[in-house]
Amino acid sequence: MKPKNLLTYLLEKYPDKDWSFEPDGISSNPNLTLEFIEKSSDKNWYWNLNNISSNPNLTLEWIEKYPDKDWYWGESAISSNQNLTLELIEKYPNNDWDWGQNGISFNPNLTLELIEKYPDKDWYWGQYGISSNSNLTLEWIEKYPDKDWYWGYDGISSNPNLTLEWIEKYPNKDWDWGKFGISRNPNLTLKWIEKYPNKDWQWGFRGISRNPNLTLELIEKYPDKDWDWGQFGISRNPNLTLEWIEKYSDKDWYWGQYGISSNLNLTLEWIEKYRDKLWHWGQAGISSNPNIILELIEKYPDKEWNWNNISRNPSITLKFIEKNINKINFYILSYNKFTYHNKMIKRISLKIKLFYYLSLKKQVIYDINRFLVTTFF
Repeated sequence: MKPKNLLTYLLEKYPDKDWSFEPDGISSNPNLTLEFIEKSSDKNWYWNLNNISSNPNLTLEWIEKYPDKDWYWGESAISSNQNLTLELIEKYPNNDWDWGQNGISFNPNLTLELIEKYPDKDWYWGQYGISSNSNLTLEWIEKYPDKDWYWGYDGISSNPNLTLEWIEKYPNKDWDWGKFGISRNPNLTLKWIEKYPNKDWQWGFRGISRNPNLTLELIEKYPDKDWDWGQFGISRNPNLTLEWIEKYSDKDWYWGQYGISSNLNLTLEWIEKYRDKLWHWGQAGISSNPNIILELIEKYPDKEWNWNNISRNPSITLKFIEKNINKINFYILSYNKFTYHNKMIKRISLKIKLFYYLSLKKQVIYDINRFLVTTFF
């Protein structure tokens, strides 16, 4: 069986490695658990800003168990922690909550109920506040039309909930159509551009060329626009595919650091197809790329790999770590989120649940090995 929590498993199996128990180290790692803290009371835990107070696993249970610790209740800590709940605020009403910018106003758990319950708090409605909050809806704007909404970049123009309906309802607001505004908004579609063809769209540098919603259809429809095919444009776009590269082989693709070498869609197939390109194997290149790092290292062991970046690569697995135990930087590994491992554990868990569900229904259609055996590790 693979460990459910790779971080705590490694900490217990390799306690003498150079782990980072310094500020901003394991105390801030999202894989930290209350159980491990309890078992490791001899460690130098940091409870304040950018540490356990900011840890996304923080819950009311942790605070109640350690009430005398140096908790930081303000901005960029518990006030903006993604696990903040109304229950937590009501339990500690007199603590130094930060209701404003980078605090509760920006918290991803903010709800209309919370705003209505505390109408007299120092809410910050502008840039990097409620205008930027990922829970913002049209209902909030309509309910509080007289607030100091910020319609520009890093405000409503950049808000991931923005829809065409909002723009149509408030056509005269100070929308930012450029590279930090609607041109980069993840909801942008061809329909928006066709509806507002005369706006100041930023097609190139850090604009639509980098938009995560960019499609080949959009590029083909507007071939004469000032597309940025390089490092800060399509080469780094998360929708980039081999088809795009093959279709526009004459473009100024950027294969190196922060370019295609860093692109999240990079595969072994791309590298083998374009062996002569200037791939960047080190920092901010393939060593950091979470998509194919492990198979590539085995296939190209003599490349200029950066083991600090590999140690922090979220796709790293237990099998790989133990196979390369003398190359792994455990201090850097302390900061690893182990995203790939966690995703696979969830997938296996769902498969097991499905198996038991089907078994109970007497509708077993798969062999148990299909659910328990995985080659992902």
